[in-house]
Amino acid sequence: TEKQKSEAVARLQKESKQAIGAGDFAGLEASLKSLSDALEKDSSNVLTFAYVAETAGLEALLYGTDRDRVDKAFKAVGKDIGPDDPGARELVIGKAAVELSRLGAAEGDAGAVAAAGKSTLAEVMKSLDEYLAKHPTDKWALWLKGRGQLAGGERKAARATLKAAADGDDGLIVAMIDHADLLVDEGALDEAIKLFDKATAASKDHPLAVAGRSLGRAEASVEVNDAIDELSVKLDKNLGPRVGSYRNLALSLANSGIEDYPKAMESLRKATALKPPNEARFWARIAWVYYTTGNLADTAKARAKIAWYGKTKAEDDPTVMLVDAALLLASGLPEKALDLASKIEGVRPRLLRVNALLDLGKAKEALGEAEEVLKMAPENVEAQILREQARMINGPEKERAEASAELEKLARRSKSKLGRHAFGVALLATGNVKDAQVQLEQAIAQINENAPNPVAYRTRTALAELLLAANDIPGAGKQLDEALAANSGYFPTLGLQAKVVLRNGDPDRALDLLTPIFNEAAAITPSLQLTLAEALIVSKKTSAKQKAQAKDILIEIKDKQPAAEVSRVAALLDPKLPKEMGLPEGTEEAPAPKLEKPAPKKKRGRR
Repeated sequence: TEKQKSEAVARLQKESKQAIGAGDFAGLEASLKSLSDALEKDSSNVLTFAYVAETAGLEALLYGTDRDRVDKAFKAVGKDIGPDDPGARELVIGKAAVELSRLGAAEGDAGAVAAAGKSTLAEVMKSLDEYLAKHPTDKWALWLKGRGQLAGGERKAARATLKAAADGDDGLIVAMIDHADLLVDEGALDEAIKLFDKATAASKDHPLAVAGRSLGRAEASVEVNDAIDELSVKLDKNLGPRVGSYRNLALSLANSGIEDYPKAMESLRKATALKPPNEARFWARIAWVYYTTGNLADTAKARAKIAWYGKTKAEDDPTVMLVDAALLLASGLPEKALDLASKIEGVRPRLLRVNALLDLGKAKEALGEAEEVLKMAPENVEAQILREQARMINGPEKERAEASAELEKLARRSKSKLGRHAFGVALLATGNVKDAQVQLEQAIAQINENAPNPVAYRTRTALAELLLAANDIPGAGKQLDEALAANSGYFPTLGLQAKVVLRNGDPDRALDLLTPIFNEAAAITPSLQLTLAEALIVSKKTSAKQKAQAKDILIEIKDKQPAAEVSRVAALLDPKLPKEMGLPEGTEEAPAPKLEKPAPKKKRGRR
């Protein structure tokens, strides 16, 4: 009878509502199944379609599933549900959820996509604000507002809104999980784990909580094997593209942490293969993984995918700041990288600080930072390597020997070439050029997916400097070419290339290479200033004013570079200048000779 049909539909509608409470994938799927059954009994029931719009919209946002179902449900409803009718709330929730899931997903010009996203977000927020003005206690609407604030770059407001949506007996588990995700982003892993555990206690193995908790542990190098086990067992099924992407991202980070690099790269490819989420925290981590592999081109591409859609400039996002600091470090701007990385907390920012401090010649401070990382993540291999590098450079002779032995062990044990690179750089810093060259050469030998060198461009630049000092200009040039192929924007490599072409008798090309470096004040070093001064002096195209500039440079850096080198360059300008500047007087009055052939190399066996 019609009455029985109506009662059956009402029962299925009620079941669908009860099923979505935790926001877990199984619950949302069960809700949609109940609604599908309801439509089989009454295919024209607009209230059922309104419920479909809500559930399918939430699933699209939380799990990356099909958005078309929401559009079809809205089309079926048409104008049959007014603003105060049953089902109106569900339409507001469904519409807001699906539109938030679409932000940044369109194809085409990035500017046009961003503009469309801003317009869409403004409409969503207006709709939610109008609804919440009349229904301020609706937790799902409040949670969606928090997600909208995040998409607009309003992190502080979003955090408060998500917390409000999670609090109380009727608090949403998905809001609690989103709040925990923000804590992970901010480096507050312990606090985040408590919320994730609370979420999984309320909803056993909630996929979003499992993914978030494992991701936090993996990137912090804390309980990495537990994270891998949890991801492999609890999320090893179809839970929608969004969970699949985050699962593979977490696996990539975790496998990198235990040096299973082939698996890490396989998981990274899977993370972006199928409808990856258009979320800043996702793409920032994709960029980070690429950075840790030394793939700076893809790091920059992933960073370019990050966008916010608010009316004003987005607030600082720790995950994005981390990537920006990493790119500054990879550009040879350690001071800027240190400044940015010092504004965020966590294992990864501290590792950047260690590297930046080592670049700045502050080994003692680098050692302190490395020790702090190891308190947080004792098994972090990179932190262990960097600590010994800092100890070796900073310590007295006995400690230096201990650090050298430990660094040698780490280099042998580690699958990555990072240990060899660090050992070579430390030997170089302590004056052992011969052994440094051996380690640096080993750091670029037989690089492959199982034995990567994420800083090969640095290794090759250091080798090039050694070869240049030995007057092996072709050898130095080859290393520089390969370094620039890996990282075309590393200022120290560009600066050394300028030295090489200057040594080879081409001051004008050297000046061309130096121009972009001197446009970045933070990249300028006394060594580069000396190169610039020499190029200005020996070039036949430079003016008297530029020659005078060269003299000013020499006066400025005379106590910051080897006196013999400053004297040599000064004599090129005026044989009397070294004496005037109080420098030792040399006999060389011409630039270092152009070498047509490399100096003969001594044969050296493998060590």
